[in-house]
Order: sequence, then C-alpha cells, then structure tokens
Amino acid sequence: MVAGGGRSRFTRVAQSALAAIAAVASFGAHGQQLTQNFDDITTLAAAGWIFTNNSNAVGATGWFQGNSAIFPSQAGATNSYVAANFLNAGLGGNISNWLLSPALTTLQNGETLSFYTRTSATTSTDRLEVRLCIGASCTSVGTTDASVGSFTTLLFDINPTQAAATYPTAWTKYSVVLSGLPVGSNSGRIGMRFFVTNTNAGGDYIGIDTLNLTGLNVAPTLQGVVSRRAHGAAGSFSLPLAATPLNPTTEPRQGPTHSIVFTFDKPVNAAVPSVSEGTATVGTATFSGNDVVVPLSGVLDQQYVTISLGAVGSTDGGTGGTGSVRLGFLAGDVNQSRVVTLTDVGQVNAQLAQAVTAANYLKDVNVSGTLSLADKVITNSSLTHALPPP
Repeated sequence: MVAGGGRSRFTRVAQSALAAIAAVASFGAHGQQLTQNFDDITTLAAAGWIFTNNSNAVGATGWFQGNSAIFPSQAGATNSYVAANFLNAGLGGNISNWLLSPALTTLQNGETLSFYTRTSATTSTDRLEVRLCIGASCTSVGTTDASVGSFTTLLFDINPTQAAATYPTAWTKYSVVLSGLPVGSNSGRIGMRFFVTNTNAGGDYIGIDTLNLTGLNVAPTLQGVVSRRAHGAAGSFSLPLAATPLNPTTEPRQGPTHSIVFTFDKPVNAAVPSVSEGTATVGTATFSGNDVVVPLSGVLDQQYVTISLGAVGSTDGGTGGTGSVRLGFLAGDVNQSRVVTLTDVGQVNAQLAQAVTAANYLKDVNVSGTLSLADKVITNSSLTHALPPP
C-alpha cells in the first residue's frame, strides 16, 4: 500500500509523504495577496502554512507533495501540487484534514479566491471544503472531525453529498468573490479541508494547485483628518478637523509648524502632499499604518490653508487615493469662534496651572506641555485677531 496514492494505485512507487508545503506570499502593486503553486516543500514554517489533521482516527498520511504517478500537476513541475488521500484517517474513519493559509492582513470584500482541484478516479467520492476565518489569530479548527473552530464561513463545498463521479477528474478551476466581510481590510486565513466520512465507503485522492487570492487594487479611502501637536511631556493631542471646507475647524495652537494626519481605511505607503490655499510649506510625508503624516512649516497666522493628498497608495496594491482638508489658523482662538476675544483669554486663565489633558489641550496655546501665563500672554496679544468668513 502506498501512502501517497489513491485506492487504485497501490502498486505505484511511494513518494515522500507527510511533506511540508511552501508558500509564496506577495503584496505587490498588482494586488496579488497570496499566490501558492505548491512547488517547494521545504519552507512551511517560514511561510506560515498550518497543517491540522482532525481525522478520527488519524491515519498514515496528512497533506503531502503531489504524486505525478497518480496524475501530474495543473502547472509547473509534474508533482507541484498538494495532495491528500483516504489514508488521512484509519480505515472506516472520518477524514477532517485541514490546510490553513498563512495569516493574511488585507482581506476585503470583492477579492477573488481561485484554485484548481481534481481527483484520480471517476468512482471516487471525495469532498473538499474551503472555509474562511476572520480574526487576528485564526488557527483553531476545533478538536474533532466534525468541528470547524473559527472557520465558520463556508466558501466552497465540492461534492457535499460524497456522490460518486461528482468530484472533477480533470483539473478544474473554482473561484469565489469574497463578500459579507467588515468594511475595509481584515485579518484572517483561508482553510482547505479534505472532509470525507467513512473511508471504508468514501474518499480516494485529491490534488490542489495554483491557488491565488487576488486583491482589488482599490484606492485607499479617506476616513478622517486631525491636526496633531506634541505638548512637551504631556504628550501629543489631536484636533479633529471638519470635512466641510465651508465650515473649517480653527486651529488655535501657535505655529509656525504643524502636523496634519490623514487616516485612510487601510495601511498606506505612498502619497504626494501639496498646499493649494494659504501660506505654508509641506514637508515629506511619512506613513504609519493607515496614517499619512504631513508636516507643515512657515504657516502664517490668521489664514485658511487647504492641504491635499494625491497618488495615495496602499500596501495591498491600491492606487489613486486622494484626500484634502481645509482649516483655519488663529493663535489664541481657543473657543474656535474665528475671532480672539476676552472670552478666549478668560478660558485660558481658568486653566492656569492645570495639567494638560484631552479636555483642555487647546488652551496650551504654545504647546509647551504646561498651562501657564505664557499661554495667557499669547492669547491676550492676539485680541481682535480674526479669520475672514470661510
């Protein structure tokens, strides 16, 4: 009997079974999130694939390198596919043999998962499920042959009734478009499950080849913008900025340097900032997760400034994102009325000697990290300063 063969192939020369499956994951400009051709069986641990055989009882084989003597691969070298057979469970047992993809971090609605599969004989009663888990870990498939753990979303069920002559006997491509996921990028894994009940009556030998999860190249979408300043030892505080250009937020903290942070719906790695209104100089944008940080210098007081982003790109290959925000700069206008009055002076005075917190950080006009007379002096010296109507 050959561990890597089907029921009708026991006399074939044995191949090396229980082999690891290598993965090639790429997050390139064309949105290809995962590509796996099952060519190399030596780098499983580094690639992040997980094998779990929950069969009852566990048999002599797991997932193994394809056996070209049974049938050749769909593409590449003749044995470059992953295979499983009825010996995944003891004779008469139930097969539940899982192959989990590496952890994926940018799963989103509209992506396409595709792969090829086939069996070896027209009389076989093989079955394959392909499932999805959304979450940070996604390593649990439960502990029994009936359990699915956190892989509760069923994408495919090929031959669910284990009917004879139903599983394809030639390489056949299956595709599904992901839907119903939370909006934006999600973490998770794809799980492939060779799932056959009663190996005395069912199960033979299947192969899987040329698996692709193709990203969308969808442009990143702007979620919000803040003006972020470091207030000494008190830390950094962010002022949310209105999205409506005709009713812009006023930034009362003193310049001439500021940082404007644009937050998108997924991790970003490219953007071109510019100023299209007002006097200010943009520096080089930096990227942190979903944020684009745009430094400004030479910002004049008592004016509106519009900062725009173009060519925003994301780590999953999305391109063409944009964003803009308009805000007013008026030092000392802590109540954001667009004119500095005695009311502003009074509000700063009421906070003197208090710790800088999320509730009063705008009164720290000089962003020193302390609420002091210096803030009151700046505000007092700005009395009657105003922004024009927006």
